[in-house]
Parts: sequence; structure tokens; C-alpha cells
Amino acid sequence: MEKNWVLYICLSLFTTSCIDEVKLNQEDFQSKLIVDGSISNASGPYRVLLNYSLPYTEAGLTQTVSGANVSIVEEGGQTVNLIEVSTGIYETADSFVLKGQIGKSYYLKIRTANGREYQSRPEKILPPVPIDTFKVAFQPKQAKPFELSIKTKDPVEKGNFYRWKWMHYDSISICKTSLTKNEAGNFSYKSFCCEKCWSIETCSGCIDIGSDALINGKYIEPTIARLPYESKRPYFVIVEQHSVSKEYYQFWQLVSTQINNSGGIFDNAPAQIQGNIFGVTDPNEQVLGYFSATGVTLKPIYVPRDFTNYAIRPPATPSSFEVIYLPNCQPCRGISKTPIKPLGWIE
Repeated sequence: MEKNWVLYICLSLFTTSCIDEVKLNQEDFQSKLIVDGSISNASGPYRVLLNYSLPYTEAGLTQTVSGANVSIVEEGGQTVNLIEVSTGIYETADSFVLKGQIGKSYYLKIRTANGREYQSRPEKILPPVPIDTFKVAFQPKQAKPFELSIKTKDPVEKGNFYRWKWMHYDSISICKTSLTKNEAGNFSYKSFCCEKCWSIETCSGCIDIGSDALINGKYIEPTIARLPYESKRPYFVIVEQHSVSKEYYQFWQLVSTQINNSGGIFDNAPAQIQGNIFGVTDPNEQVLGYFSATGVTLKPIYVPRDFTNYAIRPPATPSSFEVIYLPNCQPCRGISKTPIKPLGWIE
């Protein structure tokens, strides 16, 4: 899972005016904690990312938060401590330590290395809604021509809110690549994986949400993803349909609205986005982000790409490097890799 750049960029800009000139005073800048995490009825591990915002003059917009005590609490039940698996990335130890239960509420507790405490307001895991079918359309003029959509039946009860995500998995044998350029030439050093390994690709910055305000009880057919055409092999994705709270939906709706505003004089005035994280040590401290509890339906899909006669669009060819395979293997670890066989993967 990547850093939540979109969230911080949006939230940090919303306190300024669209029209008035703003002069940034770096001496007045106060770093803010950014929280991005979730739990669901799907098996873990569950992940929480912690960052601090940085001034605009810094090379990056965020700085990872290390050394924090992070735990997920089930209301009236167990408290599970997360492990810092990488700087600023905290996870439950494995899939069996904690699994979200439909109908139960969960919240997040954080204690940073400097002793400041934070917490999220509890959220209940709502019943997930099944995904009925999927459809693929080929649009040759698009850079990513395969359009993937799903069809799902909204429950008869009013007040259902959704978020859709997807993850692409592919089996890989190389777990580390490093490039070196020197007087001797260009070299690509590659290390094989020590175990079976899958790469993970997600839609970075995508916010696909919906509600049943206008279609209650009817079928919903959202477009989930646009996929590349660099091979005729089926493209494996796992589509996630999340049943989310009204507060979660409103949070991401506002984020999406602010992202898509062009900055013109007829745009909505920038808004202060309030997530569900608050300071325990200092209730007046502004904290950015959201910890969600969602009911999710997972649907593994092999998207066919061999039903068209159009030319394949191979990826751009990189500069010429001499490939050297190193003798020591590397573990399948990291945000973009997993040794866990994906749901629905066919060998």
C-alpha cells in the first residue's frame, strides 16, 4: 500500500482560499499526523499507515512515523497490537490473530514515540453486498483499452454506501532489481525470490464511491478499472466491493470533490475535511485521515484479452542494461509483493 499522498495534498490545501493570494509562513507550519487504515470481514493482515505532514519546501510531503504503539480494539472484545513491519507501516501479525466480524464495531488507538495519544471513533462492519457478474468492454482508442465493470444488486433497505477497489496480481520470480550506471557500462542486478511470490498493483489515488440515493433496490453497474493491453494473457484482478458507513462515504466524497475542483471562481469553496481520528492528548489537535471498518465482498476475475485483433501495446523499452543474476535470493516482502497465494489464483 502506497503513502496517502492524495489525502495530504487535498487536506492541506483546503484551508486556503481559491481566490485570495496566500503567503505561506514556514515558521507557522505545524506538522500533522496522517492516518490511513482499515479492518474488514476479510482475512487480514490489516494495515495502518502513519505519516507526518511536512512543509511544502520539503522534498516530500510526508514523513513516516516510526516507533508508535498501534492497536485495533473490538468494542467489548479483544485488543490486538500491530507490528511495525516497515517504517511507518503497521500490521496485525497474521490472519488468525484478528478477523473483523460483521455487526461488530472497531476503533484504532495510537501512541506515538513522543507519548501523544490518538484514537478513532468506532465504526461497525456492515453486511457486505454480493457481486453478481462482471463485464469487459474493449475501447481501442484508450491508452488502457479494457474497461472492467461489475453488476451488483442494491438491497431494498435505503442508506447503502459503497466503495470499490481492485488489486492486480502477477506471479514473479525476481524479487529485487537494482540498476547501476558507471564507466564500465549499464548493469541490472537481479535477485530471485526465495519463495513463491506475487506482485501487487493497485489504482493509486482512485476514489470510486457510490450510494443508493437514486437507485435504491436496483442494480448498480460501476466501472471499476481500465486495464492495459501488453499481452493476450488474461489479466488477474481481485475486485473489492466495500459496504461503508455514511461518514466514510461523506469523507471520501468531499476528498474527491476537492480533487476534481479546477480552482475556478465557480468551484465550491475549499472545505476543512474532518475524518474520524482525534487527539486524546490534545482534543484540539487536527489529525488527518480515516480508520474504516467495512463489510467487503471479494471477487477474483481473470479478464480475457484475447478477443481482439488489434495490435498489442507493449510497455516502453527501457535503456539497454547488462543483466547480472546474483546468487543470493531475496524474500518476498514489501508493499508491492506478497508470498500469500491470491484468492482465486489458478496455477
